[in-house]
Amino acid sequence: MKKIIAIAVLSIMVMGQNNLFAQKGRGGYANGKGKQEAQKIAAKLNLNDEQKEKVKEIRSRHRNEIQEQLKANPKMEKRERRQLMLEHMKSADAEIQSILTPEQQTIYKQEKERLKNERMEKRELSKGKKKGNKVKEAEPEEKELEDALIESL
Repeated sequence: MKKIIAIAVLSIMVMGQNNLFAQKGRGGYANGKGKQEAQKIAAKLNLNDEQKEKVKEIRSRHRNEIQEQLKANPKMEKRERRQLMLEHMKSADAEIQSILTPEQQTIYKQEKERLKNERMEKRELSKGKKKGNKVKEAEPEEKELEDALIESL
């Protein structure tokens, strides 16, 4: 049952799109970090059975809505797909928070903040790394999306 919760929380956090953060050979979400973080958060939240089912339903509904919209518009531009994902992630996050107790909401917000801070620290460290003569940074659009995704976690 904990696996289901962890998977549900992870899916909500990134709506099945771990590849937005995935960077081969650099660790992070591509190498299971997202799953580990979701398991930690799920364990800390200590969801009851009813909450677990609601989280599962929310995750499933949003995933299906995204898939339907992408199928209806297969030529959707990358930016539009990102915006669609972001909107659904924010909506799912709000729905999840609405089923949490005040104590769970506090824990959830603290964990989101912790993940955001870790991501920001990692970004700051990567700014200092150089590839050749140029500092390699994410494109501004990607930074905005990553920040928004982290905010919605």
